[in-house]
Amino acid sequence: MDKMRESKSPSCGEAISTEINKRWNRLTSNFSRYHWDFVFDTPQKLSALSHDTAAMVNAMAACARELDPSLNRISISPSHRLTFILSGLSSYLPSGDMTLDQFVQLILAAKTQLREYERQFDRQQLRYYSAEDQADEVAASVLKSLKLTRLDYAQALLGSLEEDKALCETTLNKNIEPPYGHLVDIHHATCWRVWHLREFERNSLTVPGLK
Repeated sequence: MDKMRESKSPSCGEAISTEINKRWNRLTSNFSRYHWDFVFDTPQKLSALSHDTAAMVNAMAACARELDPSLNRISISPSHRLTFILSGLSSYLPSGDMTLDQFVQLILAAKTQLREYERQFDRQQLRYYSAEDQADEVAASVLKSLKLTRLDYAQALLGSLEEDKALCETTLNKNIEPPYGHLVDIHHATCWRVWHLREFERNSLTVPGLK
């Protein structure tokens, strides 16, 4: 068994590594520091990323199937099963345990559904209040409460943009909300964080005893 694992591991690892690198190269080639986002703004780019993702998932499944046959029985918890049912993916769920191939098809179907959602929905209008938004606001509040007026937290964030600082400043001076960034990342786009902090300080930041 150990010899079989040794003989198959390199080929599995190489296949997975190849597909991961393809996907990573696709992501980074579309990365915008100003947006702090992986910008897939056309159906063609999204389709290419979906193809890379499917290849990567299939390579991982093939490797797992070779190395450990016991992985061919996968249990889905009631909460996860309910999530997939509510997402309209009940047709991919067997009544009992899943085989590895069934699980892969379920994951790929979920990713296809997400890509379709991204095409239809204007995600530029979606916002959510993350723990990092709260952290930014707390930092600004603490600095003001300590009367450390020379330490401008928003300005420090702006300085971290380096080559995109001028573009961000132009956007802010026009009183335009900057790009929000990638929805998966709780750290939103840096320029947006600067804009958000300035709005927070202007409209919401109050510290008892200070004007």
